[in-house]
Amino acid sequence: MRSVSPISLWHGTCSALLPSILEHGLGGRNIIADLKAVEFIKTAVDLIGPVTLEDDPDTWLFLGLATKISAQVSDHMNWRHGSVYVSASKYQAASYAMNSPEAVDTCRTLVRILRQREMGHRADCLLSEFEDLSHMLYAPWYPIVIELPGVPCEALLPEVDHGNRGNLSCKKETRDTSPCATLTKLKESSMPIEVCGQGKNFILNTVWKTVPHLIESVSRLDANQFDFVFNSIDPQEKDRASQ
Repeated sequence: MRSVSPISLWHGTCSALLPSILEHGLGGRNIIADLKAVEFIKTAVDLIGPVTLEDDPDTWLFLGLATKISAQVSDHMNWRHGSVYVSASKYQAASYAMNSPEAVDTCRTLVRILRQREMGHRADCLLSEFEDLSHMLYAPWYPIVIELPGVPCEALLPEVDHGNRGNLSCKKETRDTSPCATLTKLKESSMPIEVCGQGKNFILNTVWKTVPHLIESVSRLDANQFDFVFNSIDPQEKDRASQ
């Protein structure tokens, strides 16, 4: 008998993607690749050009992060996009959902930077070259979390390898750090799941075609990052999800 996660996992995303998830399954389409979001980020960063820390510290910092996304690197953080990520923490998934998909949100911010730097015409031209992405950038949406109970452990990979040749699945340690062992220890721990770090996040290495039995919209109760309000929505409400 194959091992399954002893606890439910959670995926944070946006309602605009729910119709695709219900039709193709979670991970059934690589939305980031289909939208060419990473290519857009690289082009937009090149258009903006060099920005110094002294000139504009906020833009300088953001462009540094966007450059890592465009290069799809994995250092002490995971800057790769396109895979489906799940978390043992519902609140961690909700936090991700607030700006999901992250690569698309990065594109949205880059367009705003272009306009702020009086390059609106270039932004419009760039958006016209990425028509599907342009529609996604301005589509109405709200953040949602999806519960995934009983995920097979063999379908999970560690999210970050902490620098082992960029291979997200080859974290080398003496103790058992397999997803199944990690999740079992988490279930047995007296520590609340919500305090777990990124080490408790995973890549879903399969297409999850089971219709989600629990999908919840997410809203912030206040400025606290992990203080959320959840409301159940009908998984079949495709019309509401895309409104």
